[in-house]
Amino acid sequence: MLGELQARSIPLVRIPQDWVDDEGFMQPEWRHEKETDPHHASARFGALMIRRICEQLIDDEARTNG
Repeated sequence: MLGELQARSIPLVRIPQDWVDDEGFMQPEWRHEKETDPHHASARFGALMIRRICEQLIDDEARTNG
């Protein structure tokens, strides 16, 4: 999958490896506050990912426009 995204020049924002366990599942501290919601992450996770996305966009723009 990663190769296909790269071949199509689709940027990917990765999450840090320490945010997931050895099986690739989200660490408990990043999971949604409601235990009945196994599909979503916490608000803190979302806020940090938004920051990572913005930083990557700024870096990409700087590389593109020098």
